[in-house]
Amino acid sequence: MGKYIVRRLLLLGVVLFGVSTLIFVILRLSGDPTALFVAETATAEDVLKVRQAMGFDDPLYVQYGRFLARAAVGDFGTSFRFSQPAIGIVLQRFPATLALTVAAIGLATLAGIPLGIVAALTRGSGGDRAVMVVTFLGQAVPTFWLGIMMILFFAVELKLFPASGGGMAAQLVLPGATLGIYMLSRIARITRSSMLEVLRQDYIRTARAKGLRERAVVLRHGLKSASISIVTMIGFTFATLIGGAIVTETVFAWPGVGRLLVEAVYTRDYPVVQAAVFVTALFVATCNLLTDLLYAYLDPRIRYG
Repeated sequence: MGKYIVRRLLLLGVVLFGVSTLIFVILRLSGDPTALFVAETATAEDVLKVRQAMGFDDPLYVQYGRFLARAAVGDFGTSFRFSQPAIGIVLQRFPATLALTVAAIGLATLAGIPLGIVAALTRGSGGDRAVMVVTFLGQAVPTFWLGIMMILFFAVELKLFPASGGGMAAQLVLPGATLGIYMLSRIARITRSSMLEVLRQDYIRTARAKGLRERAVVLRHGLKSASISIVTMIGFTFATLIGGAIVTETVFAWPGVGRLLVEAVYTRDYPVVQAAVFVTALFVATCNLLTDLLYAYLDPRIRYG
């Protein structure tokens, strides 16, 4: 186990290096941000002075070396827009994104797993078909459209929840539900397919033949055996939601990393974009590692060599 963790941590370093390099190159190909910081009447000499002050007059390899040296110690530079350390701005916004993600995955898990179990136990019935229709619609409906419909219905018409903003639990309900419905559909479908496979196994028939209650058979034996696939989906979903919350945060004006990233891209705030992508990649890789380690707890037969 220890050697496996060390290997994964080394791989994590390689992944973060690759992500940082890729975003550095892409940002430099997107255009020169100097024009955003000078007046329209600025002379060529004024533009050159700004470029020198920002370090964009150096060769690309010099800029890249300087970027790597700073990134190695967690310094992604000062935000062009806020005149503050970029990593600090991202970390200030990260708890809001994490809260949104936890709310979404909590809803998806608490509703998706029971729906998947019910669909598997009633395979071919009207209940099963109803669950499949709901999950299909949940995956087919665009997140931005669903968010707008929720604002119009629950915020504008019924006035039950705020339409935008952050800081209060009530403001988390609509964006959390919007983001969670899509993931609920994925979790419900994977739970159904995993349970259908497990319920056909011999040990399930043996447990029923021994007179165990159906609830114990389904939850203690069936769900536990199907949990590897479910945990994989939940872990993958939780990790990707951090990066995938951009649309939801933009629709609901949620003050998270996703919205910050969109604004930074529009203003070509290189340091903030680089810091946001790095933090997101680090979180995704960490979630994947923790998900892998959880397998050994769920299934003692799994060993890491």
